[in-house]
Amino acid sequence: MTTLRYRFAKRIAELRRFSGMKQATFADAISLTLKQAGEIERGNSFPKPEKLEIIAKALNVPLKELFDFSKTRYFPTPPAMPTTETRRPAKKSRRNQDI
Repeated sequence: MTTLRYRFAKRIAELRRFSGMKQATFADAISLTLKQAGEIERGNSFPKPEKLEIIAKALNVPLKELFDFSKTRYFPTPPAMPTTETRRPAKKSRRNQDI
């Protein structure tokens, strides 16, 4: 199951790409830094409610379109968190060896 923040992030990124807007142009249009806009599109940050209308206007869509996840084409499960664990090969058992 995906979280609202993740689904919203992917929806914003999809609408921005669909409109043909670069991320830097989008960030300028909504008065955020490029880093902040990227954080929203990756789901690491969620915009304040007053920023939602500005985002909708910048993308030229109605406000409700930002939350219409049924129309989204990109809807995979969230990516797995990276780990530093490595698998070791299984050791041979000495019990089964003939001595």
